[in-house]
Amino acid sequence: MLPLPIFFDLPPIYLQYLLAASVIALGMLISSILYVKTKDRL
Repeated sequence: MLPLPIFFDLPPIYLQYLLAASVIALGMLISSILYVKTKDRL
């Protein structure tokens, strides 16, 4: 993990890209877990 002062010194556009990438990655992870669970149930 990056130290917080360095993290907050980033320009806001990088922060938005990082936030969007983390949200997309989290969504993909959750959807893949749900897909595996529903596939195992069938």
